[in-house]
Amino acid sequence: MESHVIEQFICFGTDIFGLERLLRGVQAIFQIFLAYPLLLPALYPFFTADAPPSPRLTALTLDPLKAQVNITRRAMRTFNFARSFSTAYALVARAVVDPQPLAVHLDIIASSLMGVFSLLETITLPDMLGVPGAALFGEARAATINVEAQRFWFCALACGVLSGAVKIANLVGEPVPGPAPAPEGAEDWKDERERLRKGVAARKAHRAGVRKKVRALLRRMAADSLDLLIPGSAVGWVSSEPGTIGTVMLCTSVLTGLDVWERCGRQVAGQKA
Repeated sequence: MESHVIEQFICFGTDIFGLERLLRGVQAIFQIFLAYPLLLPALYPFFTADAPPSPRLTALTLDPLKAQVNITRRAMRTFNFARSFSTAYALVARAVVDPQPLAVHLDIIASSLMGVFSLLETITLPDMLGVPGAALFGEARAATINVEAQRFWFCALACGVLSGAVKIANLVGEPVPGPAPAPEGAEDWKDERERLRKGVAARKAHRAGVRKKVRALLRRMAADSLDLLIPGSAVGWVSSEPGTIGTVMLCTSVLTGLDVWERCGRQVAGQKA
């Protein structure tokens, strides 16, 4: 069991999505410490500076460190826009051939908006590096583009939440499979009992599958709903404190990281099978 967890953690840490979620959690922790200075003394043992640690010195160290972690994460997401646009295109192609339910159309909108958000983040990455002569847009224009990107992210998250709600409603409304119809002329009570037993097993399997899908959708909806606070605060649609934003980032990093963690667990288990 212990070796499985270690291998799962290695898989998680070397997975680009898992590593990005891990760094996002670290960035969120830095933001929480910066927002609540009373927590800063807890970091003193980790400092190796010659001068005695102080809240001011710790904050001066954490702030640029948080910015560097953010830039690292953005670099890791450089081509996320291509993945989002590819997902949207595949869904559109499927919808053209065969009419799709409302949830699919919401997914198309969400993936398209997320693609625009990721693209705007990518083109402003050189400006975020702060290297003289490497900026493409300049500080003021890059800041404006980044704010506009947050609007697309907000709308993408909102569509994702709506899509999740529609999918859950569809899952709950699915008919529960019943036992197979009894063959004509069948009077053997053993065959009848076996038929009913299989029907009960099918219902249990169906309900277990629905519960599993609903839990995954609820987790994603919770993460997207909480994440709405981040772009909403950036564009001024929501009033929030930096400490609250950091706490939300930490919670959603855990929620979204669980998907990658579970996938890595299945991958490790598959390799051992």
